[in-house]
Formats: sequence, C-alpha cells, structure tokens
Amino acid sequence: MVKTAALCRVKYRRYRRNGQVHTRLCRGLLMAAMTNIQIRVYKTSNAAGRGRPAVHRVEADDGVMIRVLDWEEDGNLPFYILHGSQGNASMWEYLADSFPDRRVVASDHRGYGETEGPVGTCTTERHVRDMDAVRRGVGLKMPILIGFSGGAVDSVHYAATHPGVISALILLDPPMFGPPPKEVMDFFAKAPREFSNLDDYIDVQRGGPLARGANVRLLRLYGTYSLRPGADGILRPLVKPHAQSEWNQSMAKLDVWGLAARIKIPTLVVRAGGAPILPQEVAEKLVSTLGDGRLSVVEGASHALPLDDPDALHDAIRDFLKDVDM
Repeated sequence: MVKTAALCRVKYRRYRRNGQVHTRLCRGLLMAAMTNIQIRVYKTSNAAGRGRPAVHRVEADDGVMIRVLDWEEDGNLPFYILHGSQGNASMWEYLADSFPDRRVVASDHRGYGETEGPVGTCTTERHVRDMDAVRRGVGLKMPILIGFSGGAVDSVHYAATHPGVISALILLDPPMFGPPPKEVMDFFAKAPREFSNLDDYIDVQRGGPLARGANVRLLRLYGTYSLRPGADGILRPLVKPHAQSEWNQSMAKLDVWGLAARIKIPTLVVRAGGAPILPQEVAEKLVSTLGDGRLSVVEGASHALPLDDPDALHDAIRDFLKDVDM
C-alpha cells in the first residue's frame, strides 16, 4: 500500500459548513518501528455513559501524575487527543460524543488541568515522553493521534520520533510553521488572565484573534473546564504560567519542517479558514512536505476549531478516516 511521490494524487472535495461551501485538498504516500519502559496507571473512576469518561492517572518517568480521560469503547482504532496551550483534556467531550464507535483518550499536559505533582520543565520534548507514557500506560494500540494548536506541534514531534506506533495523524490548525502573527502575540501579551465571571472570559476570547466568533455555548462549557475560582472568587486558568511560556518557547525552537518531512503515515491537516495561524500557502506546503498529507479547510472558522464549528470539523475527520479506510 506504499505509494511513491510520482503516484501522489491531488483532489478537491466540497461540502457545506453552515450553508457555506467547504473545500478539501487531498494528497498521498505511507509507514514505519518501537521502544520500551515501565509505567504505572491508577484508575480513579469509571465511565457511566458515553458523556462521562473514566479517569486514569498515569505516572510519568519523573513521578508527575498525568490525568487521562478515557471514553472507553471497543472496535475501531482509538483516538488519542492533545489540547493546545490554553486548554485541557476536558475540552474533548463533544468530540467523544460525536464518535461513539471509537475509544477516545485525552490527557492533560504537565502544568495543565488536573495533572498532579511538581511539573518540572514543560517543553515539547518533555511532552513527547509523557505522551508515550500515556499511550503505553492505558494500552492504546496504534491510535489515531489528534493534536490541536500547540498539541498539533507535539503530535508532529511524536509522530516523527516514534514511527510504527500510531496509525494516522490529524493536525488541527497547527502553529509554528510560519512566523507567529503579530496580533496573536499581542493578544497573548495583553489578554487578562483573571476574570470576574464566565461572561468576561467569553468576551475576551471572542474579541481576540484565536476564538473570534466561536460558539458561545461551547466556549462557556470550555470556560467551566479551563478556569477555577480562587478564594477571592476570581476565575483563573488551570494552567501554571511557566508551563505555557516554556511550551511556547520550546515549540519556537523546533525544526518543525524537518520533523514533518519524516512523517510517512496518513496525515490530515485541518486549517481554520478564518484564523491567521496557518495561512493557506503554508498549509499547502506542509501537506506537500508530509509523506501522505491531506488538507481540509473549514472556511470562516476561528483558530478555536473544536469550539467554533465542531460539526464541520468532525465531518472533515470522518471524510479523512473514510479515505484511509480507518
């Protein structure tokens, strides 16, 4: 089933997103080995219905306890999903509900969500080691790896350095393949990190370049997962400040193009058409660099793809999985 570059095909697919035409560019090529460590897993609660995942704690090699949410299901190849630099594992509940025939596993990066322990360094290299601990610890066999935003960069790093252990890769609006847009950098520098209530948080996010126009209901749900009130009643992100800054700095130093060129498994790149993170020409170059790349563009969507039009995103994922027979 391996194709040469000469056999690489290009095709366009069209479907609708809120009445708008959605265009998808596809290309083709494919596959790759293995490794070994001991991991302890602590299961702390059980699923009671698809909407409530089992919660595991996977112990990383330095003792950090990584929270893992597991919407358990037998059958098709499982999903392993990674959040971005402002999220955590809880944001994937709607996606898990939309794919009831698949096991869906999502983890909190160190310094995020409910992962416990002294987090130490929070670089992409450290994340990749944690990801492998999670994959082994909860018994994920050849999962489809899905990364959103910064999680997509971690996914590229993981797929390039761990050949033969994942079946396919899905990258949701990955940053770092072009220069960071100034409006995004300004937003990160100036946006408040404390909120009186959820409405304030939603207004800030929808007014910024990353979640402009995002679905209010899903953004509110995301806020309940991502913020916690302190003793003073002020809402603050479930992110340790150094975790976010170290992650962003380490991503900026990665040779993301060199890593992408090493990936031979089927890969879907989903571009948010209304966001400045991944320009069309950069997305097309990334698809060409990947061994078996495809591009899907959700027209008009903000960078917060899972919170903007998740149904269009899920349709793009289903099309991809159908294309690659997974």
